[in-house]
Amino acid sequence: MQKRPTQIDSTTTERYIVHVFTRSSKPTAPSTTGQAFLEAAGSVVNDIERYYSTLPSRPVLPSISPGYLQKLLPSAPPTHGEAWSDIERDIERAIMPGITHWQSPKYMAFFAASSTYPGILGEMWSAALTSANFNWICSPAVTELETIVLDWLAHILALPDIFLSKGEGGGVIQGSASEAVVTVMVAARERYIRRQLERRGVTDPDEVEDQSCELRGKLVAIASAEAHSSTKKGAIIAGTRFRSIPVHRSDGYALTGEQVRAKIEELQAKGLHPYYLGVTLGTTNTCAVDDFESVTEVAKDYPDIWIHCDAAYAGSALVLPEYQHLSKQMTFVDSFDMNMHKWLLTNFDASCLYVRKRKDLTDALSITPTYLKNQFTDSGLVTDYRDWQIPLGRRFRSLKIWFVLRTWGVEGLKQHIRHHLKLADLFAGLVESRSDIFRLLTPPKFALTVLTVKPRNSKQPELAKVDAGDPRPDQDQQIPIEPETDDEELKKANDITKEVYTRLDETKEFFLTASVIGGVYAIRVVSSNPLAEEKYTIVTGASVGLGRHIAKAYAAAGSSVACVARREPDLKSLVEEIKSAGGHAVAIVADVAERGAPKRIVSQTESELGPVDILCNNAAISRIGPITLEDENMDIWWRVHEVNVRAPVALIRAVLPSMMERKTGTVITISSGVASMALPVMTAYASSKAAISKFHELLTIELKGTGILSFSATPGLVQTELGKPEDALNKAAMDHPLLKAFMGSVSGMKNQQPEVLADVLVAMSADERFKALDGKFISADRDVEPVVKEAEKEGGGRVGKENLYTITIPQL
Repeated sequence: MQKRPTQIDSTTTERYIVHVFTRSSKPTAPSTTGQAFLEAAGSVVNDIERYYSTLPSRPVLPSISPGYLQKLLPSAPPTHGEAWSDIERDIERAIMPGITHWQSPKYMAFFAASSTYPGILGEMWSAALTSANFNWICSPAVTELETIVLDWLAHILALPDIFLSKGEGGGVIQGSASEAVVTVMVAARERYIRRQLERRGVTDPDEVEDQSCELRGKLVAIASAEAHSSTKKGAIIAGTRFRSIPVHRSDGYALTGEQVRAKIEELQAKGLHPYYLGVTLGTTNTCAVDDFESVTEVAKDYPDIWIHCDAAYAGSALVLPEYQHLSKQMTFVDSFDMNMHKWLLTNFDASCLYVRKRKDLTDALSITPTYLKNQFTDSGLVTDYRDWQIPLGRRFRSLKIWFVLRTWGVEGLKQHIRHHLKLADLFAGLVESRSDIFRLLTPPKFALTVLTVKPRNSKQPELAKVDAGDPRPDQDQQIPIEPETDDEELKKANDITKEVYTRLDETKEFFLTASVIGGVYAIRVVSSNPLAEEKYTIVTGASVGLGRHIAKAYAAAGSSVACVARREPDLKSLVEEIKSAGGHAVAIVADVAERGAPKRIVSQTESELGPVDILCNNAAISRIGPITLEDENMDIWWRVHEVNVRAPVALIRAVLPSMMERKTGTVITISSGVASMALPVMTAYASSKAAISKFHELLTIELKGTGILSFSATPGLVQTELGKPEDALNKAAMDHPLLKAFMGSVSGMKNQQPEVLADVLVAMSADERFKALDGKFISADRDVEPVVKEAEKEGGGRVGKENLYTITIPQL
């Protein structure tokens, strides 16, 4: 045993520390690296991928009561560690029932919360490299990457150079836009006070403190009445007053310079000091954009007022050149903030705050105790982001932004934003096409549509006279407070809009939010969810009859439709009719039975619209007459099978590769009740329909696990064009007794409305419950709701156990 040294120098101390840490035993715990981690992580990644693949089929909102989780979990933590497999099972059992699925395509509330795989991978690495990162030396790459990616983003958004790190400004990643508001509000407060005291020549420490306290009591933050409620909350945290500025519908709820000047003068006349002005690019309620040009002129007269631009959501649209005129107007603001985690494909949290002069932040927020001092900070050559924020520690958030920007590229970001703007325009067009029911409160902006419901037999209220009030405490809640109004017409409109929203909310099929804007109860629909999409549908035989109704039904439901038929004039009139109703459709002239036509139809649809989501094979022909009277080659008889079987199968084969790659899609063929009936004079038609129905049943088995649904459906007796072609009726058989008997049997039957089948087909394509009927032969002329409910039961209910709704041969 070595003799303990009487003096401990630095070398000896280092040796003892190394000895202790290298000889100490590790505590027993589940492995965090190695094979156990690989297995657990692999399982989690598979579960996450499965979660995203099944999101459209999950209810967007939970159906649980408060306190549900306490009943599912033990009252105390486990004494000994559990296997990961046991923990993992509880995600689906205990956690998922209480999750609101923000990434669901059915989530259209508040604003979107982006989540993409590059962002998820960035979070994984951030967790693996966990560090506090309060100064440069904690992890130089963390600080330097943040500076680089925020400069990248500033260039992408076309922000003025004053916000780049090469000058006096720069960017920093905050947790949220609300956090950014509080941060710059504190900086604004301190800058205003410092400037006032400098003008007064106050230098004595005690006097500085006394006069600072006196000034703080008179400071006022101001913002539009439509500004986010975090502005008022920030003023409370900063210990100052807050005053809102009413805005008007006639100005599009935008804050104007004239209104700002009037409020400043009003407050100064009362002996108060406006020190902070919040302007907004994309307000929460309507995505209004304040009048930056007029506010800029006012700002010139009040240089001590800090101006902050909150572009939390809509700032993402600045990636597009058509919006970058707004970027150029940001030269008048002291700070600008946008959330990549809202609309720019980056997981929460990633709020990007830019300041004109970083010294304004560091002067207000920098405190350096001895234990944080280091040679790199003291040199002034590095950035310590702890001085740009309220907390000390910070996460490695820039990593996921780096991954996202590199994966998508600038062009990818542009396509992403344009896609959602297109969806919003599509939805707004559908709303406007039903002007008898709905009214747009404001034009759609930044993928947000705000609408009201019109009361029947009532005069429409004059909304232009309605002004917005103060930011409501319920601004971020799902259901707003009841608006108060003396206008009876407005009250009627508010009541019916609230009733419609409440009923929709109770179904939990979609998640929307309502709001009160200047006394008007309105419904907000946000189309910027990363998984939100427009469906592309092919309908064959679309020009007349049943096919025409089907095409219009899909278009009315929001799908873009490729209308396929042989007759060009009828197709053109159909497309014009759909477009006049606010829908989107293209015409494809083709005979589906021609060799090569199915591939050409699918290719043209993908070129003019997009990848096919729904294929509805409606084109068909018939042949009536005994087979004994057909000609020797039976050309017409076989032609029925060419059109009714080979063509739809070929079209299905043409759309399947893309659907399988995307793990989604629906293929439907219109069959007929004759497929299961004994009608001897319809051998060609009945056998072709029986064949295609059986094909769909078998196709479902082959496609199991691919996410693709397959159905055949009969409309019942519907008046169609099937019997009109000259070759549909074998005239040589007119006197045949079987034919006479058949014609007599159908002459008195009542025709079904084609709209009934059209609505059922849309439901089959959009309602997730129809998955329970995958592969079935569905009768649209009957009430399908009880059938769906039965099929949803365990084991498929009677539908599954008795193999109902299939082409079967009953036996003894």
